[in-house]
Amino acid sequence: MKKYSILFFGLLALACTREADEQTDAPERMILSGFTASMPGAEDPSVKTMMVMDPSGQGNVVWTTDDPVFVSNGAESMTMFVEEGGTTRAALYSEQETIEGTDFFAVYPAEGAWYEGGIFTASIPGSQKYVPGGFSTEVFPMVALCDSRRNFAFRNAASLLKLTTVSSAPLLQRSRISSITVSATEPLSGTVHVNYSEGKEPETDCSGGNSVTINADGEGIAFGEPVFATLAPGDYSNVTVRVLLQNGLAFQYTYPGRLSLLRSAYKSIEVPLEDDFTDISAEATANCYMITEPGSYKFKATVRGNGVETSACGESGISAEFEDGAAVKVYYSDGDPFLEGTFSVIDGYIYFTTTETFQSGTALVSVVDASDNTLWSWHIWANREIEDVELSNGQTWLNMNLGALHKGFSNDGYNGFYYQWGRKDPFLQKYTSGTAPADLSPFVSRASGTEGSLVNSILNPHVFYGGFHPSGVSITTEDWCTYEDDVKIYDWWNASCTGDDQKELACVKTMFDPCPAGYHVPVYSEVKSIMDLPTGAWSNGKSVENVLFFPASSYRYVGIYADYWITGAPRAFFWCSTPLRTEQKNNRRGYRPYFVSTSQGIGNGPRTYAIPVRCIKDSEPDHGTVIGGDDPEGFEPEEW
Repeated sequence: MKKYSILFFGLLALACTREADEQTDAPERMILSGFTASMPGAEDPSVKTMMVMDPSGQGNVVWTTDDPVFVSNGAESMTMFVEEGGTTRAALYSEQETIEGTDFFAVYPAEGAWYEGGIFTASIPGSQKYVPGGFSTEVFPMVALCDSRRNFAFRNAASLLKLTTVSSAPLLQRSRISSITVSATEPLSGTVHVNYSEGKEPETDCSGGNSVTINADGEGIAFGEPVFATLAPGDYSNVTVRVLLQNGLAFQYTYPGRLSLLRSAYKSIEVPLEDDFTDISAEATANCYMITEPGSYKFKATVRGNGVETSACGESGISAEFEDGAAVKVYYSDGDPFLEGTFSVIDGYIYFTTTETFQSGTALVSVVDASDNTLWSWHIWANREIEDVELSNGQTWLNMNLGALHKGFSNDGYNGFYYQWGRKDPFLQKYTSGTAPADLSPFVSRASGTEGSLVNSILNPHVFYGGFHPSGVSITTEDWCTYEDDVKIYDWWNASCTGDDQKELACVKTMFDPCPAGYHVPVYSEVKSIMDLPTGAWSNGKSVENVLFFPASSYRYVGIYADYWITGAPRAFFWCSTPLRTEQKNNRRGYRPYFVSTSQGIGNGPRTYAIPVRCIKDSEPDHGTVIGGDDPEGFEPEEW
């Protein structure tokens, strides 16, 4: 019984031929040679799954040619097949020798079926196929005993849940449903054990999966169209229904109270859905959005970063806002899967829903135009361990590097992502090399003196540019950007940089700052303040006041002729948003603090190098207040 419009299961008769044993005092034995399925009518409603799809409450069993049925005599088993499909009767045949015995038992469907010690074993799969107007019978288990009339009387071993979606939200009405998942605390699918004796009702228990997904192909499911899920009978708590649309959006409904499902019956519930996506860009836009709790989210996808332009934007023709994108492109993801469905761009917003069980994961997503050109990209950082850490000097920092998967130094991913100075998009420590511009392998490296421009960094957020150097200068790793005028490359993370001595400037966050809203890449003076606080040793890094930990990390860069991954001595590096003074012509560098086992300081490194970023919380109300002072005594600038 496969994918036909089957509405009811009825009493299925298996005709068994009997041969008398030569010994009159021995139990009468039978040889199973075949059976015929029939629909007896409504005289025994307990053996039918009542789905009131027509006024009479009647339906037909539809057999499909070669549909398998499991049969056992308690010691041996065989599979029999439908010889010819039909709506009311179907003879079965076997491809192997017949088996004989005093009692016979049958289970439908045959996959995963068994009989032993008076217990039937069947299965309810966690993935089921949507059937318009009904349900897939090949996932609905039935069990049967051979009765005194030499017939098999099949009885249902499952329940049905009828789900009808209801919504008035225009966002939901713009797409059809691709799947519906029902989950609960107790098992809904998996292995089903049925204790069934002649004259008694079957008793069913289930062990296995806590969810069942109904998948639709092709055009999907329209809102308001009923969907039937085959589930194990029982009482269920914490029942949730997750609806995934074809456009990638996911919605969830929680059933109030406990849900009771009876064998050989169906329960009908409405699934009201609302546009409950939280706008995480409502107060401020940014290049990174932190997610610490499961839910449905959206953010504005027509503003670049926080919308504050830099001096280089004008000459490059890059504005703070742009038109709505045509589609979403996911460049890469890292860590644990955290997404339910996909990212979708609708009316200038990117929508997404997390799984209920995510722990830590990241993704780099962008919106593209109709020609597949990237308009802007964002880093989604989903991590339940993200917290603020307050220091005695009044500063508040994030407890881990930007993009880190774990806060513990013994776990993979605690270094977080690596950033080239002035760029908003993250890179992994490890990378792949590539040459084709269309290559979307994560973290492609390009060693070129012409490709590393502001425009190309936006079009190719996954590409690690390096190797540019001004004419007449032999250094090959100073910068990834091709600007000849140094003044135009110094305000990319901090709009207050003017070309003079940068150390005492406050931070004015720009559209290229990689930190989430409410945080920024720290300026020189903010970092210098923590250097005066007590520090302590750590197995793979260093701590400040024993609450703020900086993990040891290496760095990476790209030369003109080769790609490099530098391990080096373990040091805890992170960037400042403060560049060196512009009078140091052709010295394309940014300040970067460092911690080692015996000392710490604020050195500098080429902008083409990539190291982690640690975000500091914006000051209130005087954001960017200068803490001030020259280099602390004994702190020597260190170069790579």
